[in-house]
Amino acid sequence: MFLLQVFFIWIFRVTGVKLVQTVSLGDGNQAFLLPLISLSLPIFLFLTQIIVLKIFEELDKQYIIYAKAKGLSNFYLLNIHVIRNIKQDLEGHLKTVIWMMLSTLVMVEYIFNLDGVMMFNIKNLSVELFVFTCILFFTVFFVIYRLIELRRYSI
Repeated sequence: MFLLQVFFIWIFRVTGVKLVQTVSLGDGNQAFLLPLISLSLPIFLFLTQIIVLKIFEELDKQYIIYAKAKGLSNFYLLNIHVIRNIKQDLEGHLKTVIWMMLSTLVMVEYIFNLDGVMMFNIKNLSVELFVFTCILFFTVFFVIYRLIELRRYSI
């Protein structure tokens, strides 16, 4: 995140063109693009790595090799068999993705000087407020996880 800020500051100093807001200031200038990239890039790389590994793992299974020998196209195999089988593994990584984003959110809000939920909790240090926001976070994710599990086991 810090190197991303330094990179855009360097571009501004060299060219004089301000591409993005690098930090939020009190006068209404809010940084949106760099925090979004900083929050989503590690998640994107993690999910891409998991998807590629699972696809190659699935393509090495015996029934895929047999289906290729029967003449089924790679497009058909990928869409019908492989994606269906790796979908549950990706749903299993959903918890990891959510917790990675929440843990990164504290750093993103601090580095980009954003007034978000995490910084609000840190600055106010009210036990009741902290517990309330944690319950709100956990309740939403708990309901989402349970709905996914109900859908998975009901099929």
